[in-house]
Amino acid sequence: MEKAIDRRDFLVKGGAAVAALGGAEALLLAPDALAAELGGPKRGGELVVGIGQVFEDINVLTAFGYRWGQLMAYSMYDTLVKYDNKGRAVPLLATSWQTPNPRTTIVNLRRGVKFHDGKDMTADDVVWSLNRIHHPTKPASNNFLALPKDIWGKAEKLGPYRLRITTRKPTRMIENFRFWFIMPQDGDERNPNLGVEPVGTGPFKFARFVKGDRLELERFEDYWNGDRPYLDRLVYRFLADEATQIANFLSGDVNYLHDLSVATLPQIQGKRNSKLIPSGLFFEWWQPQMYSGPLADVRVRRALMYAFDRKAANRIAWAGKGLDTWNPFEKTPYYTGRRWPVSYDPERAKRDLAAAGQPNLKLNMMILKEPGPWTRESQVLQQGFKRAGVDASIQVLPATQWFDRLYTKRNHEGIAVNAGTVPFPWALIANYMMKASLLKPPKAKRSAIPALEAAYNTAFSSGSEAQYRNALRTIQRLMLEQAAVYHTMVANNQNVAPRNLRGVDSTLIGDQRFDAAYLA
Repeated sequence: MEKAIDRRDFLVKGGAAVAALGGAEALLLAPDALAAELGGPKRGGELVVGIGQVFEDINVLTAFGYRWGQLMAYSMYDTLVKYDNKGRAVPLLATSWQTPNPRTTIVNLRRGVKFHDGKDMTADDVVWSLNRIHHPTKPASNNFLALPKDIWGKAEKLGPYRLRITTRKPTRMIENFRFWFIMPQDGDERNPNLGVEPVGTGPFKFARFVKGDRLELERFEDYWNGDRPYLDRLVYRFLADEATQIANFLSGDVNYLHDLSVATLPQIQGKRNSKLIPSGLFFEWWQPQMYSGPLADVRVRRALMYAFDRKAANRIAWAGKGLDTWNPFEKTPYYTGRRWPVSYDPERAKRDLAAAGQPNLKLNMMILKEPGPWTRESQVLQQGFKRAGVDASIQVLPATQWFDRLYTKRNHEGIAVNAGTVPFPWALIANYMMKASLLKPPKAKRSAIPALEAAYNTAFSSGSEAQYRNALRTIQRLMLEQAAVYHTMVANNQNVAPRNLRGVDSTLIGDQRFDAAYLA
């Protein structure tokens, strides 16, 4: 289970995808290699990062969204492993791990690691953190953290720097390590609100948090990883949307923009002596709820496929720079080479919907309030649906409510927008694509597509890469044949950075770290 997937395939397909979508720096040099090439990193300076989302919470157990989990939290907290630009798990707080069986993982921890309050990190802290994240009655609400309740077992101490993790079912454990942020033992009991003054082992320590405005961090002098970090200060500014991000960059209030879409790049590219750093292949899709309402009928799901005006959506919402495809696996190492030849045909959609007993289909489109292409795209698609005789309404929800309806209560009807990054790590398939609409809810009598759920369970528990790869190929075939996923768009999102910034650790799957970053 420690064995990497076919990384040559990963690099060829992932790198080619970035290049095809206009990436400026498709595969970045590792931070240390780049620093050596330029004569070594320099100490000092401040980086002000503009994020297109407003945060009211930085409690590591409750803060929500990928901008927290793949960006901000990495500055204050270390995880057991991180992923490099080749998609491999790299030791961080865990120096090594063994999997004697598919339900057991033994982890050896790094020695000499300190928390920001001066306390030494030991197995007691890691065991407490993992069990706290998976607490049976008050689990972490951050969507990146916890394994499903029926999967997680327990973490237990084997020695001062050694622990064992057991699960109820066979599990590909290593791919979850990168989101388990390590806190001091009894962290939320000694500090009931972890959002007031967070304590981690990360390269930057907490300085100040202004709700809805900014998070200010400063260099942690006792960080375990050599001379890192090099920056004296790291500030995250919370900005409502991309337009506000751009305005603040052009005014000089921020000097780094996180995760800008291809549609807005022309407004800012090359200005203020900046450069682009890829932040992953942004991947957006629409998915149906298949357990209630008209879309429980596969005939209705198939008919609706012809009502998506994909070309108009690409032109208007993505500035014509997106790659549209029905197959969400197309830019991953698991792609089978099969495209799905569906074009916009409103008249056919009308006929097929009538034949399925839904001549006047009413369709709810659930989208996120947070910044993204979904508002523009949903409006374009709404017009396309209208020409197909479908009465579509748009429901806009903040991320927490969207997540609750889609993943926790599973009580929405219609289609919902969702997004991630590719190449696809398993956690995104499990937690984003499949759980929301494909897997059987607790009260359902049977799966909507039993063979698909069986393939999911096989992939989740597979101990070999061949078994894992075959299961994912089965999943994509069944998703296409059963119309379980709709219109998919892929585009190369970018970060806008000062031209003299070096050493940003930005992976193809969207993780970003600034521990090796410096201003040359």
